[in-house]
Amino acid sequence: MFSRLSLFFLLLLSLQAVANPGLSGTPRFEKAWLDEPRKHGKDLEKSFKIVITKKVNAKVLKNTVALENGYAQYEIGNAEPWYQVKETVRATEVSLVFSKYPKDFNFWQTNYYDLLANRLKTLFDIDPELNDASVKFNMVLETACETEDEAKKLFHGFLIKYEQLTKKELKEREAKRQAEAADGKVDYSSVKRRVDRYMKNAGGMLDSSVYKAFSRNLKWRDALVVVDWTSSMYQYSAQSLAWHLDYVDTSGISYFAFFNDGDSKWEYEKKVGETGGIYFAPSDNMSKVVRVFNTAMRKGLGGEMPENDVEAMMKAIEKYDQFKELVLVADNSMMRDFDLWDQIKHPVHVILADADWTVNPQYINLAYLTGGTFHTGTQDIDFTSFTDTLIKVSKIEFVLDKELNLFVCRDKERCRYMDQELAAREKKNLEELKNKPIYRTMHKDKVRKKGFFAWLGRLFGRG
Repeated sequence: MFSRLSLFFLLLLSLQAVANPGLSGTPRFEKAWLDEPRKHGKDLEKSFKIVITKKVNAKVLKNTVALENGYAQYEIGNAEPWYQVKETVRATEVSLVFSKYPKDFNFWQTNYYDLLANRLKTLFDIDPELNDASVKFNMVLETACETEDEAKKLFHGFLIKYEQLTKKELKEREAKRQAEAADGKVDYSSVKRRVDRYMKNAGGMLDSSVYKAFSRNLKWRDALVVVDWTSSMYQYSAQSLAWHLDYVDTSGISYFAFFNDGDSKWEYEKKVGETGGIYFAPSDNMSKVVRVFNTAMRKGLGGEMPENDVEAMMKAIEKYDQFKELVLVADNSMMRDFDLWDQIKHPVHVILADADWTVNPQYINLAYLTGGTFHTGTQDIDFTSFTDTLIKVSKIEFVLDKELNLFVCRDKERCRYMDQELAAREKKNLEELKNKPIYRTMHKDKVRKKGFFAWLGRLFGRG
């Protein structure tokens, strides 16, 4: 018979299982095994159940997310399919799929244990909770390959099998998150890794202008940050999230809004002030913020000019009326709705990314007309007390046309072909993006109208 003390410990363990459903808290793979895989090769292998099969077809598996590595590679190019479901599911089983080529591991060009460990480290970098003793791990070896070319055509990567959490478990998870947020104990490390990986896959932080602009303006409090989330802006706009995560306790950002200029609408369908493609999330739940910006990315096509910056700010102000500072993170693309600027009854802090080569004066004038501020990676202009009629941004001089009450290029010849330059730059950025891993996740929810009238619109160049 059990003693009272034994019964107490059994009850305690059962309560812990309810509070944290599905996770044991014990890692399946020890850090030393992953850091020194050749030394701990046998320990790594013992953690897997070996499965031999001819070929894996990941597309037909239900309740399973596939994360692909590629032949003899360990990086995961696209982790978004897992991120999209992980908040509402429990991982039950992970299968690491290799092609068994060459048949004898002794002839592998890449050391087997190094590749195995690196793939696991990449997976756990994406989601540390997958390294748990409660999650079963399989090693699936595909045999339908006699040559290297045949092996390269097979799936290589992870298959994460999951089950949906119950409503009770979802409530418990959310209650725990809220309690941690109230105590200031939220661990954003996994979200930070996700944003960093996102920027890396979009091309990296080659131009840190957005990050630098936020770092120089620490006085902004309760800020509503409206972010251009079109294709050319991914690596720049994500810096606003990265900066917030680096200074989450003091950043001053309370709300995010992401706009993609109308989801998948054709250009002729986009009406000024009614273009759409705007998504919202409060900053106190960064996991939700990342889910929202991925939705904005999947639904947006990108590559078109102009964009609906002002409409996005108008809708964001309607959504969150408790903000104190309004920040727009944008690129040089033309605004389709600049004429609506007078409906923004609040100073706008404009952060212009990638502004070292040219500057669209619309963004300078948006800040000027609303009594806000204008920022690049190296420069801040405060229009709340600005009286000069000449400003210089990125080596371009702008003068105040008193009749128009707008800043215009002083050297009109230099700015004559700005629109064409901006369009060419947008096209170039999109072409470069197509070669980057992040492009695989774009356009997933693309829905184009079909039928005669849609065809007619495209025929006459209206889409």
